[in-house]
Amino acid sequence: MKPLALLLTMLSVALLACGGGDGDGGPGAQDRGPSGQAPQTTTVDACALVTRAEAEALLGSAVADTQKGPVGPFQSCGYYSSAGVFDFVQVQACRCLGGNQFDASARAGGEALGVTVKPVAGVGDKAYWLNGILWVQKGPYAVNLWISTAALTREGGQALQGEALERKALPKHIEVAQRVLARLP
Repeated sequence: MKPLALLLTMLSVALLACGGGDGDGGPGAQDRGPSGQAPQTTTVDACALVTRAEAEALLGSAVADTQKGPVGPFQSCGYYSSAGVFDFVQVQACRCLGGNQFDASARAGGEALGVTVKPVAGVGDKAYWLNGILWVQKGPYAVNLWISTAALTREGGQALQGEALERKALPKHIEVAQRVLARLP
């Protein structure tokens, strides 16, 4: 299993831990009808939100491997560069995390990663930066976007962290997230 897939599985466990059941504000709770039943969820094709051609443009190289499938409540699409093991574009999306569950899940994701969760203005209804991963909520949809390239995440051969990573990578994440959000059903 690629390190990224392992990390995303760990984050999904954190999300599911926040999910809850009927009547507790869990996924779809704000959309419940008079019967109290959650609506049918819409499956999101994550690879349609960021295409292979767009991923190659972001990576600056050909995509050597694409991994697509469910990760917890999300549909996930990962494009991995032929240029480097740490160069990838990952997008996850779901119609989930209703009510305040998006906020709780972002905090749980930050705890699972051991990073500070920072609110981000100007994208979606709510957004958070988790030291390299942008989480965005728009209506009933939640999207996680992670772009890792040498140009965005490394300097002088060293991985950027904290504010240095945020200054360099967050603007590109927001730019891509705006396109992703426009493509949601």
